[in-house]
Amino acid sequence: MAPFLVALWAFCIEPGLLVVRHVRMELPGWREDVRIAVVSDLHIGSPHVGIDRLRRVVERMNAENPALVVLLGDYVIGGWRSGARKLGGLLVGVPTEDGLVFRGRVGGGIGAVAEKELLSRLEPLARRDSPFAPGAVPREDAKGAHWVDPQLVVEVRYGNRTPDGRLRFPRFLRLRDDKTPQDCAEEDEDVS
Repeated sequence: MAPFLVALWAFCIEPGLLVVRHVRMELPGWREDVRIAVVSDLHIGSPHVGIDRLRRVVERMNAENPALVVLLGDYVIGGWRSGARKLGGLLVGVPTEDGLVFRGRVGGGIGAVAEKELLSRLEPLARRDSPFAPGAVPREDAKGAHWVDPQLVVEVRYGNRTPDGRLRFPRFLRLRDDKTPQDCAEEDEDVS
């Protein structure tokens, strides 16, 4: 049986429909083609994609017995913390009426070039107070934080989310200049 690779793109709301496409690839050293199913543009809560349709897609993907599921999401930067380098991790969240809901620290995937670009974009957005909802950021994450106006959106790859909504194993992929904070919305992960 050919190995399956399923990439699940969990983007925040943007115009369009749920897209499912299948790709075949030949990889050196593999006896069979690798089938890749890419599920992209999950517009949870939009009029285009209801939770029932998403459940059907997830059931179809699970029936393929995928070897890997990759989750991607768009999150708003509300601050950053120093670490071994000047930019140790981004503090990200999703917008609500009360401020950003904290989704975690993202430190992986930020190389020297990305760090330089992020700092050049974040430093002019500095502010004194947190843009997160009151009490949203745990004390240990807020310690030493540099708060910024929530204007930048980043794409993050993650393994899954904790029961309280924090991203597990988050990794920075790129800035999303094509998105605004208003384009980001919480995904409903209770679709299994």
